[in-house]
Amino acid sequence: MLVDLSIPYEIRTQSDSEQLVRYALDTETLKKEAEEIMKAHGLRAVENIFWKVANSDPHAALSFDRLHAFHSGLWGYHFWSEMKAILEDMGREAQAQVEKQLDLMPRWRGLYHFGSALKVEFTDGSKYEDLSKQALVATLFCAVFAATALLCCIRSYLCVDMYASLEVHTEDTLAAGEREADLLSILLMEYAALCEVQGVLPLKDWNFPKSHSYKHIFEDIRAKGVTRNYNTKPNEKMHGIIKMIYKLLTNFREIAPQVQITIFMLQR
Repeated sequence: MLVDLSIPYEIRTQSDSEQLVRYALDTETLKKEAEEIMKAHGLRAVENIFWKVANSDPHAALSFDRLHAFHSGLWGYHFWSEMKAILEDMGREAQAQVEKQLDLMPRWRGLYHFGSALKVEFTDGSKYEDLSKQALVATLFCAVFAATALLCCIRSYLCVDMYASLEVHTEDTLAAGEREADLLSILLMEYAALCEVQGVLPLKDWNFPKSHSYKHIFEDIRAKGVTRNYNTKPNEKMHGIIKMIYKLLTNFREIAPQVQITIFMLQR
């Protein structure tokens, strides 16, 4: 089970993947056997172009991205969706109370203020990050049925994200973050089991990559530095500018050079 962080999995390497793919592509390997091997390891019988890069390993290069793994992923697409489903089951009065609580949240510089959140889908991961910081307080009154277990998951998630966001780490903070990640895994499994027993929500399979990827946060920090070094969040605000340049200042053919020239001129 991917959601269970206590289960050890072998770290994948370029040499292992390369060996498996080349075995599958070998003319003497039966097609059915090759397909079974590839499926068991989640690979395709295609040589990876990154294998040609000297002194590198694409598996080791992969890093935990808070924006997509957490804010737009585990929180925005999963935890928040679960909470909205619970609130819908509780009725309009509960939904209105959450909207009111969010609207009453004090305004703070750099923190997005939500007048409404339940009926809005956000494309900006930064807004999901801000929502996660406020939603726990706004939904505390929902301490019924599976909501209590979900709130425990959300609180633990926020703690893991807090440790992941630190720009200075010590062995103590790394160890604390790892303990919290293990706790989140346990709470998530308890929540899934509770939903199955009570039948209050449609059953959800929590065995997907984003429910496991946070296991590697603190390994990445030890190997590559703090998550700020490999977070995609700083470039997200460029999406709107690039989209506008594409629509207004290109001929919709060979757009890359046109966009690059415009951005260069804007930065001068």
